[in-house]
Amino acid sequence: MELDRLDTVLAGLGSFPSYFARLPEVNRRGPHLYGSPPELPALDLEAFRAAIARGAAIIDAPPAAEFAAGHMPRPLSIPLPPAFASWLGWLVAPEAELVFVLDDDQDPRELVRQCLFVGYECLVGRLDGGMRTWTDAGLPTSSIPLLEPDAVLGAVIDVRQRNEFAAGHLPGAENVELGSIGDAVVPDGPVTVMCGHGERAMTGASVLEANGARDLRVLVGGPDDWAHATGETLEVE
Repeated sequence: MELDRLDTVLAGLGSFPSYFARLPEVNRRGPHLYGSPPELPALDLEAFRAAIARGAAIIDAPPAAEFAAGHMPRPLSIPLPPAFASWLGWLVAPEAELVFVLDDDQDPRELVRQCLFVGYECLVGRLDGGMRTWTDAGLPTSSIPLLEPDAVLGAVIDVRQRNEFAAGHLPGAENVELGSIGDAVVPDGPVTVMCGHGERAMTGASVLEANGARDLRVLVGGPDDWAHATGETLEVE
């Protein structure tokens, strides 16, 4: 009986970060000790594009609203902070080379600290000048519209954890936890991606877009905001 209750509790918690499975071996080996955190080099556009060409993953760290307005092809949106390290460790292969897009007012040292915290050390550098350098060069960009809570359009993908979703969600929404979003099958037509506030949703939308999905939108806010704006009732499980 106790085991049945434990299984029930665990089933309601949702998935856990994939990097947790790597931590025992990392802890067994012990940390890589740095006298001081390494610098994150500023890359010119040629070096940045060369890193992408050889397979480096692009991590876009500015706020979700800036990513929505314009981003380069195939980046992963993970705003810095608060949960940067967790979602980096969950969504990116541990051996991947990483290049970054930052705002001028974001601290590269904080980004390096969070990367090292979850064992990512192949930090190639950041694009000098950020998105301004990319757009000034006339290189292609994409955007993902932001929707207010009363303007949800098309199918809804909710990327929150299972227990969050069960506590209250939009009627007809599909729950695909952010950690599993890479395996999602996206329906035809417009799709609204949502979470509790919008940051996880933008991360999920960036993964879907990189996998070829189009006609994506991200909800600003969460289910409670939708219910307040529309006067409709959330579904619970």
